[in-house]
Amino acid sequence: MASELCETLPKRVKSCQTPSRFCTVFMGSSDGNSPAYLAAARKLGCLLAANDIGLVYGGATGGLMGAVADGVLDNNGYAVGVWPNVLMGVEQHPGLSELITTSTMQERKQLMADKADVFVALPGGSGTLDELTEVIDFRKLKHHNKPIFALNTQNFWNPLREMYQKMEEAGFMKSGLRVQLCEFVGSPEELLERVQSCIKP
Repeated sequence: MASELCETLPKRVKSCQTPSRFCTVFMGSSDGNSPAYLAAARKLGCLLAANDIGLVYGGATGGLMGAVADGVLDNNGYAVGVWPNVLMGVEQHPGLSELITTSTMQERKQLMADKADVFVALPGGSGTLDELTEVIDFRKLKHHNKPIFALNTQNFWNPLREMYQKMEEAGFMKSGLRVQLCEFVGSPEELLERVQSCIKP
């Protein structure tokens, strides 16, 4: 089913050119327990490729990481993996356009942030949550002003959205700030539309 998601999308001519825009995507290296997670990840990859937006991600071949990378690469897109040498037990994606290695996990996160024009979080585990909340905090501290989106497949990110609302209601976050820091979207198509409006070619 996931492989059918890209069939109607326009194909780009294969090129060695590096895209002018990059989307850094945080997500799990596992499949999750719903086919919807993998399907949405692959669809996002297809849409990025079709719109000449490069992918920056953690470099793994499994789970949602592999699905979004395959969606990009199968449609002649450009995918950059950022891989920490300390990471054991996870397989690198073999077909990436570019693979960058780092010495530490923190260096990996910094490089992924530096290369991004926009950040997107898909469902994932504690590592994904750490990556997302770090870029949200850095935006709040004005270390960057890059747009941040969470793809809310199967309402996965609802608890985080509610937590930020609770922080605001309890007086630990300025009123209205949570809406400015991260936007929650329901589908890959809606996400692409928002990304396109934020990062012009």
